[in-house]
Amino acid sequence: FPSHDIGSFGSSGYQKIHGGFILQWGAVAVTTGSYADVTYPIAFPTNVIMPYATPQIQTSSATPICAAVDAVSVTNSSTTLRIHNRSSVTATFGWLSIGK
Repeated sequence: FPSHDIGSFGSSGYQKIHGGFILQWGAVAVTTGSYADVTYPIAFPTNVIMPYATPQIQTSSATPICAAVDAVSVTNSSTTLRIHNRSSVTATFGWLSIGK
């Protein structure tokens, strides 16, 4: 990487930082009892170290939200994060992945 950090910033995006690490983030709506595949803005060249997802605050529902996260199809050209919604309501999940 050059001497300065590079990235793409917005509601989804990425940040390349010193040491070869890449942070990527975004949000996705997932319907009840289903899952959504999230394709990262850029592929991780080596591997995903830690995928993470959490439900965003639901102001219209007191129903607990639960998620399971799997990193699937990790290659140099594409990486997919799968978020499973295990709750009884449609929810939006914020996701963050760290890799190299």
